[in-house]
Amino acid sequence: MEERQVEYIWPSKENFPGKEQNMGLKNFMLPESSDYEKIKEYALKNYTFDGYDEEKGYLLKPIEDIIYKNMKEYKGVYYQFEKTNCWDGDLTDKLVVWFPPLSDKFTVNAEMRYFAWPNQRWSSLMKRVPHNTSILRIADTNLITGSFFQNTVNFPDYEDNVQNLIKK
Repeated sequence: MEERQVEYIWPSKENFPGKEQNMGLKNFMLPESSDYEKIKEYALKNYTFDGYDEEKGYLLKPIEDIIYKNMKEYKGVYYQFEKTNCWDGDLTDKLVVWFPPLSDKFTVNAEMRYFAWPNQRWSSLMKRVPHNTSILRIADTNLITGSFFQNTVNFPDYEDNVQNLIKK
């Protein structure tokens, strides 16, 4: 497998002629700007934003190099599985599949874009479901801001892999 490097970029001066702006991904999301095409090229190479450095600019790195805390991986789909904490022999096991909302599509922190936990109220979901219920949390790590769990050029079997993970 080829070794890929992290890269740094700045938004072009056409969007902010006075000086560089630290506005997160908003700097690159104007479809009419050259920055939009620049980022689209990175996205098609499976790169994503994951930070900002005042000296170097916005950090882009391969999606597979993002560190996902406490996450497992199944065919390119990242997830957490929280097994039911109490079993009652009279009840059949249930499963809640949680697809996180897009928490902040403009943040340069990849972890916060791809899944809205553990820093949000959703991390305590287990306390709010019946005891015979397990929780499967699936992160949307496709493209720069996720793909709403849909297939893309980069990940043409994403939907099937998500479905197979749920069945598994």
